[in-house]
Amino acid sequence: MFFVEDVLKKKLDDDLESKLLRNIQNIVFEYEERYWIASHRLEKWMNESWPTWKPEETNLPEQFNGTVDCPECNQTWMVIGYHDKPFCFHCNTTIDAEECEDCGITYFTKDGCAYCEIEE
Repeated sequence: MFFVEDVLKKKLDDDLESKLLRNIQNIVFEYEERYWIASHRLEKWMNESWPTWKPEETNLPEQFNGTVDCPECNQTWMVIGYHDKPFCFHCNTTIDAEECEDCGITYFTKDGCAYCEIEE
């Protein structure tokens, strides 16, 4: 939304009916809000797990491999190997998922890796 106004110097309300524009704005703002909530949850967990970690000095603690894509919400907020089951900070729940050792794609455990099954 800001890109259109600030960079392109356009107003979407000139091209879209107001009801459609409001729906688009609601979706964009909801996504941004969920992004910042997930970011806050992840950082809080990281600070609890690695109390000596200083985010202003390094992006991630040395022992943390980072987040992976969640097969439930398709966002990159899931961590594997630090909880009893993988946990997605965007969904805010455990996800019965695994990361494929061959291709690196995450998938629901019950389904298996669809990408590697296609390759075979």
